[in-house]
Amino acid sequence: NYVLPDAVSVRQALRQLLNTDGVRRKAGSTSRGGDTVYWSPTSDLTKGKAYAKGAHLKVLIRKGKLEESDLSPEQLTMADRLLRLEHSRCARWFRRFEQAGGKWLSLTAEALQHLYIDFFGPLTGGLEVKDMGREQIVGQIEKGACVTHQQALQAFATYRNIKVDGFEETKSSMALRTWRRHISVLRKAGFSDAQLCAGNVIPFQAVRVILARPVTCWADIRVAA
Repeated sequence: NYVLPDAVSVRQALRQLLNTDGVRRKAGSTSRGGDTVYWSPTSDLTKGKAYAKGAHLKVLIRKGKLEESDLSPEQLTMADRLLRLEHSRCARWFRRFEQAGGKWLSLTAEALQHLYIDFFGPLTGGLEVKDMGREQIVGQIEKGACVTHQQALQAFATYRNIKVDGFEETKSSMALRTWRRHISVLRKAGFSDAQLCAGNVIPFQAVRVILARPVTCWADIRVAA
């Protein structure tokens, strides 16, 4: 499990993983627990899976396989920030391993970690998402402009598009009334025209998934926050 800034960042990472080259892959459907990426899912040799853990937990609760009371609201919120990478060595791999003189009992935790890194290392080596400070900035907009959370989210999305596509391009891609409404909300929240045009209000920091740094408990996620 790897902790990212928010659920949006997890989806960013999954979209990038979906485009990794060199291995068979396909995206799962939302009915199977949210955005999911599979590598060689039918192989009896080796395969992998990446998915949003928060979405997966919600599906388990909806299907009655997990009680909502088993997790606190805080834990469910933290789970939304988790990207989970699963790797399997299957029956044929173990047959080959034993034919080469190996014994499954000899596989130490360190050896298993190496197998995991061998599989995911090439896929995640350049995997990087942007921490857009989403929750903090949405809260700032909501409070500063005295608007609803949904209105703050919409205004933030427009600002994010300005940051990526530029002021004029974003303006031309939207209905003029919607554009004016979102810009008005951002100004009330303290965004100046100069800041909006420059797109420099939010520090877009790079967040890289490092395989050697997974989180193993809820306390790890709190520290990462």
